[in-house]
Amino acid sequence: MNKTVKYIFLAVVVIAALSLIKNPSLKELENVELSNNLNEIIPPLNVDDTQFNTVDFSTCDPEDSFTINTGLGSGGIKVLSQEEGFCLVETKYEIEGGYFINECLVPVEIGEKQFEGNNFDDLASYCQLKLEGNALLELE
Repeated sequence: MNKTVKYIFLAVVVIAALSLIKNPSLKELENVELSNNLNEIIPPLNVDDTQFNTVDFSTCDPEDSFTINTGLGSGGIKVLSQEEGFCLVETKYEIEGGYFINECLVPVEIGEKQFEGNNFDDLASYCQLKLEGNALLELE
């Protein structure tokens, strides 16, 4: 056999032997109890940090506007004006410099809506993309 092939074969045998010596056998693991409850291993998320905000679209009051800052970005609703039975609002999502601003005409009949964090999915059917970009790339 070629010397290189012999060295490769020897290395594989040594690595296999070391892995058998270093790893515990299955018999040693028999006394380990496995958990059926993931909460015992990974603590549950703290849902108390979630913010709830309410917007009353029937009054369309700019005071209902809000912004939420997250670890990587922000988002919010800006109430602009009331126009012929609709409340004109903007929703904004920003994450690590990238942003999307949607313009929404929400019927005032919807009344009061509560939003969890930056989840504005309930408004999606009333919105269209107004502006998108990346604030980091727009710096001069």
